[in-house]
Amino acid sequence: MLPKPKLYVQYRPVGESLQYITDMQSTVADQLPAGRPMPFEQIHLTMIHYGKVAAIYETLKTANPDLAITTYEVAVEQFVRQCHNELPNYISTTSTELAAFGPSGKVIVVKLAENETLMTVQSTAASLLLDLFSSCGIADPIAFQKQDYNFQFVVPFHPHITLLKQAPAMPNISFKAQLLELQLMPLWYD
Repeated sequence: MLPKPKLYVQYRPVGESLQYITDMQSTVADQLPAGRPMPFEQIHLTMIHYGKVAAIYETLKTANPDLAITTYEVAVEQFVRQCHNELPNYISTTSTELAAFGPSGKVIVVKLAENETLMTVQSTAASLLLDLFSSCGIADPIAFQKQDYNFQFVVPFHPHITLLKQAPAMPNISFKAQLLELQLMPLWYD
């Protein structure tokens, strides 16, 4: 039995970096009061959006009808263990710009520099995810990833931190880039 129902690989700004993000969020929210700010505890950079563990089992079972729940649980536990062992606890990158994101452009984000460390960490996490799919008997893990709603955005990676959703417009504020320190968050969530 897996410990919690949801799984994500994400990093959270810490210290002055978190203050920078929350200050930016407040400024954006003041200009766009109709928007919905990200709750403080959910401010993060997503590396892998795994989502609901039970639902992913059902999706994998559709691709491999012989997949046993115990095999899946072992693969997920191994993925979590490898993430903890292979991903650094802290990473740094620089904020680059404020931007509208998503198909409708109604999500306001701080984009992050695609530096070597950040891209290596995300590539490692993505590779571990493909290993999980292989462990579950998926013949073509890359094809599976591309067609699944939860995983289709793993590659290409667009590093960002969401500030506000349902934004009616792009805010008109000055942006100052800053070096950000981020810490690996727990992987399991309720």
